[in-house]
Amino acid sequence: MDEPLVRAAELITRVAALIPLPSESLTGDDTAWSAFEALLGEAATLLAGALGHDGRAVLCALADSPLSANPLCALLMERCSHTF
Repeated sequence: MDEPLVRAAELITRVAALIPLPSESLTGDDTAWSAFEALLGEAATLLAGALGHDGRAVLCALADSPLSANPLCALLMERCSHTF
């Protein structure tokens, strides 16, 4: 993996580590789920800004990487790709 992809993967991993993994209690509470969605959206927007104009290409390249096996990283990359 080239350096920009490695840096992007590290950034995505770090951001995903700050977000709680959805659990039954989260998905069963509409208010909690809305807060989770808002947090995920804010994180994706910030991540898109950090990735810059090459963000879409970086996310496409990382979509088939082991990073996508992490559920939060996959959610974050998916949400981030919608911001471009």
